[in-house]
Amino acid sequence: MFDKFREECGIFGIFGHEEASRLAYLGLYALQHRGQESAGIVSSDGKMLFLERGMGHVSDVFGEEQLGRLPGSLAIGHVRYSTAGKVSIAEAQPFLVKCAFGQIALCHNGNLPDASEARALLEKDGAIFSSTSDTEVVLHRIARSRLGGLAEAIAEALKGDQGAFSMLFSTPDRLIAVRDPRGFRPLCMGKLNGATVFASETCAFDLIGAEYVRDVSPGEMIVVDAEGVPDRHPPLPVRLADTRAIRATHRVHAAPAGRSQTRSCYVLPVRRRGASAGGCRARQTPHARRRLSFPPATLVGSSALRAT
Repeated sequence: MFDKFREECGIFGIFGHEEASRLAYLGLYALQHRGQESAGIVSSDGKMLFLERGMGHVSDVFGEEQLGRLPGSLAIGHVRYSTAGKVSIAEAQPFLVKCAFGQIALCHNGNLPDASEARALLEKDGAIFSSTSDTEVVLHRIARSRLGGLAEAIAEALKGDQGAFSMLFSTPDRLIAVRDPRGFRPLCMGKLNGATVFASETCAFDLIGAEYVRDVSPGEMIVVDAEGVPDRHPPLPVRLADTRAIRATHRVHAAPAGRSQTRSCYVLPVRRRGASAGGCRARQTPHARRRLSFPPATLVGSSALRAT
């Protein structure tokens, strides 16, 4: 279990671009090295959410026909490398549900150690699950919340988790990004012609021509809506049992632009002494970049790319 520090699965989100689903496709294409089991995209036209997902690589799942069924200026996407749950179409993300808060889509990078126990309790209380993924536990917690707003319900659902995660939520009119309080899973924010973009790694920004802005801070929740200015919520709390983790920060100089950023390192006292939490640029190596080939020509010639 501790022989490899897994941070697989890739997530991508964009709000405020007329070709959001195509850019999400390209973003996921750049993140393909993070997961090859399945791929999916949810988009919004401002009134409702649309879902397309399938097994295999991004270029196998999505073509012009599938992208044509994903209208709107908001989209989130996911490529999966399973750390929990089975490998099947039922596990493919994003997950799309409807509850008291309306339509909600969720894509998740990471895992929740207490998901099995939480799932058993929810099932005992009458909850119905459609997959074996621990991500569904989060959606059930949100749906059962008695708080007045979705952002508050998300914070309530995640506040007690010891897991390592980065998540993107979508409603018909909002994009919400969340990172775990210890910052173990990478998530960065960028901008593209007035649109706000999130991704697991900045190589997704490079392919679509987006500008890196910053990492999402550990425990931070960012809500993006039509106002155009990200709304930052209070950070998620760290459980007292987790305060044994020792945090240190250091500077990382990122080529080729020469920009630098702060990353967090956590030295755990048990079993994984010296393990570090990679930032968004940690996987952006020449080797990883060489593993990407060019997207299909029909998508390279799209106006989404010409606009960048």
